[in-house]
This record gives sequence, C-alpha cells and structure tokens, in this order.
Amino acid sequence: MRQKRHTLLLLHHHPLPAGCSWLDQHSLRNAGELDTVLAKFPHVKYLLCGHIHQELDLDWNGRRLLATPSTCVQFKPHCSNFTLDTIAPGWRTLELHADGTLTTEVHRLADTRFQPDTASEGY
Repeated sequence: MRQKRHTLLLLHHHPLPAGCSWLDQHSLRNAGELDTVLAKFPHVKYLLCGHIHQELDLDWNGRRLLATPSTCVQFKPHCSNFTLDTIAPGWRTLELHADGTLTTEVHRLADTRFQPDTASEGY
C-alpha cells in the first residue's frame, strides 16, 4: 500500500462483534492480526464490511468501521438467536473525498412489498 494515499479497506466478514451472538460466531477469525497489520498503515482510516445484513458504524482503534445492510433480508440487531428484521432491504453509498474524509448514507427501498418470513429459523 502506498503510505500517502487515503485508503478504504473492504472486507466480507466483520472484524468486531456486531452484537448478535449467533452472527458474531461468523466474524473475521484473525481480527487481532488485521489490527496489528493496519497499525503499520495509518492512512487506512475506513473499513467496510457486509455479512451481517445490517448497518453498523463503529470506531475500531481510530478507524471507522462501517457495515452495509443487505439488498435482501435484514438480520435483526442485538439478538441472541437467528432473527430476521422487517426493515426494508438497503444499501450504503460512500463518497470518498480528496482530503481523506468519507461521507456515507444508508438508503432503504421505499414502499416495498418485500416481506421476509420472520418465522424462518435460518437463512
């Protein structure tokens, strides 16, 4: 990585707990190692992940960690067991600025007919 370029790192799995014990079992297995490596690259200020099917915006040792919602079913935050949320499918837009700042917004489908089967026990 070039030291002078602002960098956004994209991951699939979440490196920090999302607050869902059932889902956090599937987080990034080597998050500590990733943190150690990233400490050598201070220009990496943002990380974006998916996998958790919900939005998240946290600080991780001075880096902003974002998760994007799913474009299909959403997983309900802060649940011990698999639980679908009734919130609409969504996505996150990102605008990376030349000065290294980032603007982001989560959007949801409006007036959707999408109704997940909340009785589902798995996905």
